[in-house]
Amino acid sequence: MKRSSFLFLKGLGLIFAILCGVGTAVLGWYDGADWMNIATYSIAVTGLILWGWYHFSVRWINEDLKKNIFIEAESSKVGNVHIPKSIWSNMILSKRIEVVADVNTRAKFLIDDYHYMCESPVLIKPMIKGLKSRLSNDLIDSWEKLIDKKKWFELTKSFLENHYDSSYSSNTIKNDRKVLKEVHATTLNNDDIKKIAKIIINTK
Repeated sequence: MKRSSFLFLKGLGLIFAILCGVGTAVLGWYDGADWMNIATYSIAVTGLILWGWYHFSVRWINEDLKKNIFIEAESSKVGNVHIPKSIWSNMILSKRIEVVADVNTRAKFLIDDYHYMCESPVLIKPMIKGLKSRLSNDLIDSWEKLIDKKKWFELTKSFLENHYDSSYSSNTIKNDRKVLKEVHATTLNNDDIKKIAKIIINTK
């Protein structure tokens, strides 16, 4: 159920409960009941309907959550943000669908996707310097030279080959989990991504 649908049903339930409560009060007044009984029964009817409507909605949502949920494989820490342990513990046990593309295709895609960084190289160097404790000085120096020369393709390809792929392959989220399907990307343009998404969604 979409959030908009849930909010609509929630509002509808509230209106229905209030109308029933008001209707109960009107009937009580018409029958000449004591005002205390009228208030008690009106509140009870409103509360009972709200309780039932709430549990109906929650059950509906829980049924919806039984469907497959697709998320990108990430480490437990993304930048300075930590993935909640309750989500992470399920992520590392989940089955996988691998999207495979050659390094040249990926490099071209990343340059397009992160074009703003190519336009502002000052954003890149601090990130690279932060890797000095993990990578050789020669590699860091070669990257800085590529940045100065604005050779973004060579830089991105080297980054993938010498850092990202090796770090990702050692990540525990990839280990010991069943691969449901391996999807091969060709260009990673919009049409290719839509095709890949359709294959992923239809995977059982």
